[in-house]
Amino acid sequence: MAQSTERMAARAPDTAPAYPIASVDRALRVLAMLARQRAVRLTDASRELNVARSTAHQLMRMLQHHGLAMQDDDLKTYVAGPR
Repeated sequence: MAQSTERMAARAPDTAPAYPIASVDRALRVLAMLARQRAVRLTDASRELNVARSTAHQLMRMLQHHGLAMQDDDLKTYVAGPR
């Protein structure tokens, strides 16, 4: 039986899950950054996620692979992708 979106949203937990998956959490946080900012630099992403710049770069490359981010080669920033 399908629940309405409102009822599902009302049940969304306010606290972190008991067994968080760090890589998924990081990917979702970067996607949120891409949604609210015009462009994201690797330095900003690594600071936001509290990870090394190389880790942020690997994450951005994976998001690019799936069409969720694109890199501006001239500015060396990332923006939301076509997906």
